[in-house]
Amino acid sequence: MKTIRISDSTPNGVLAVDLSGILRVVGSRAAKSVWRASAVEASIAGHPIVEREEIWGTGDGADELDELTRSGVRGSGARLVEIAKKVTQIIWGEFKGYDGPSIVDPWIIIIAFDGTWFEVRSIDDEALSRLQASFKDV
Repeated sequence: MKTIRISDSTPNGVLAVDLSGILRVVGSRAAKSVWRASAVEASIAGHPIVEREEIWGTGDGADELDELTRSGVRGSGARLVEIAKKVTQIIWGEFKGYDGPSIVDPWIIIIAFDGTWFEVRSIDDEALSRLQASFKDV
C-alpha cells in the first residue's frame, strides 16, 4: 500500500480537511465499499503514544460514528458517507474500506491523527492521485 498524509489547514491553523471530503474525492468506490471503523493505536519506536478504545469525533454524527465503532461490524459505505457528513471533526479514528463483506484485506485505510492530519493508505493509485490533486499540503 502507498501512503499519503493530508495536512491542509486554515490560516488559523485548524485542519481544513475532513473524512467526508476524503470520501467524496475517493469517489464511488468508497460509497460501494464496506467499512470498519475503529480506534487508533499509534506508536513511535514501539512505544504506544495513543491507545484509544473509541473514535474521538465532534458534531451531530459523532454518536452514530461511535456506535459503528463499538459494534465492530463492517458497515455500508453509503452509511459511512452519511455519518461523515454530520461529523464536524474526527480527532482520532481509523477507517478501513473493503471491496466486499468477506474480503480480508482493505483496499484503503484512512487514519485521523490528533485532529492535525489524515493519513491515507491505499492500493488504488488513482484514488491517491485524486487526493493529491484535491488537497494542498499532501
